[in-house]
Amino acid sequence: MTESETGGPELYFPALGGVYEKLTPYTWPLVRVTVGLMLVPHGWMKLIGGGLEGTARFMA
Repeated sequence: MTESETGGPELYFPALGGVYEKLTPYTWPLVRVTVGLMLVPHGWMKLIGGGLEGTARFMA
């Protein structure tokens, strides 16, 4: 059976179906914010650490 035949994916906790439904619009924004925050340290040294040369000195 496919998802289209069953009407959607199975829920891990069916009793929380209402909570899942209310939080669904926020899932992708949450993923984007989380990934963005994880990437901040990688670009931060390039911004304030003297460019690529400063970053290279920091890593050496």
